[in-house]
Amino acid sequence: MSPDEVDAKPRDGAYITGLKLEGASWEDGSLQKSKPKEMYCEMPIIHVKAVTKEKANVGGMYGCP
Repeated sequence: MSPDEVDAKPRDGAYITGLKLEGASWEDGSLQKSKPKEMYCEMPIIHVKAVTKEKANVGGMYGCP
């Protein structure tokens, strides 16, 4: 999805755009190895929703320090 395709605010949360990956690429909805001579890759629009710690389902997720 590109910023031009967003026509309304999300019901919950917020859309984030303008993020870039360094040393990897984003293709087909997952992280991939970076392409040769490509230092940065633009991320798609991300829909972020806040939840309380008690309601968060963090099973199978990496806890970034």
